[in-house]
Amino acid sequence: MKERVIILAEGGVCGNFICTLLKTLHVPSWFNNVKVSGHGSMDLIAGAGSLVYNYFIEERKDTIYPEREEAMDLIMYALLNPETTYKPYLTEYDKQFHEIHTMHYQWQKNVYKFLSLPNTKIIFVRYDVNDYKRIAVNKITKNFTSEAHPSDEVSRGLTKRGYSDLLIWSGLSDSDLINELRSLPNLELAIMSKSLINTLIRAWEIYLDKRSVWCNPIPHKNMIVLNFNDIYFNKEIIMESLSEFAGLPINDTTRSIYDDYLSNQPNIDLY
Repeated sequence: MKERVIILAEGGVCGNFICTLLKTLHVPSWFNNVKVSGHGSMDLIAGAGSLVYNYFIEERKDTIYPEREEAMDLIMYALLNPETTYKPYLTEYDKQFHEIHTMHYQWQKNVYKFLSLPNTKIIFVRYDVNDYKRIAVNKITKNFTSEAHPSDEVSRGLTKRGYSDLLIWSGLSDSDLINELRSLPNLELAIMSKSLINTLIRAWEIYLDKRSVWCNPIPHKNMIVLNFNDIYFNKEIIMESLSEFAGLPINDTTRSIYDDYLSNQPNIDLY
């Protein structure tokens, strides 16, 4: 079996960007004509989460989010039985080099389970309280774009319900905000009120704070830990860490994609 890489990164913590950088080290030519979108999202470019999206959403008609034990059981079953579960959904990259799965499953007990799998390594992206605002802005501004969600009414409804639940759970909801969110014709930042955007960002900050207790995994020889702050302010550290992890040199494509990514990130001072 080819090596499996599991990237554990909370929503907004650049998991798909890390996935893309890792891929540029292996096949730089695949990214020669790639340009990061104006809102800075890497979801489509990364092509990550083949297990998460294709197998679970298309075949099982299920979701593994949010992190919960019964979903983790499904994930582990799939990872232990790829031939009969998600193997048909692997991308050409996965088949030639290694599988990459990007997930939010950062509970330490889940980290142990992933590390128990044969031929598996983890990239864990950690964050701290000083990162909450930037992560939350990333999460909300990039999730409310045309490419982030399918255009069908059922998917839009599920997304609206999820974010309505987030507002209610965080204690920041009021009837006007909930009604605005539920009545959005499209999940686009441009048609949302500033109050709704800022409240969603604040709600995600609260969520991150609750989740931060699981953000310092126990070191392991088959896991590297990257700091979220370094992604934005110490790019050489990130590239060197991934280069060592992959056993491959940093190339011009890696640097170009990185620079393109940074130049298209949202200005957190606007929120």
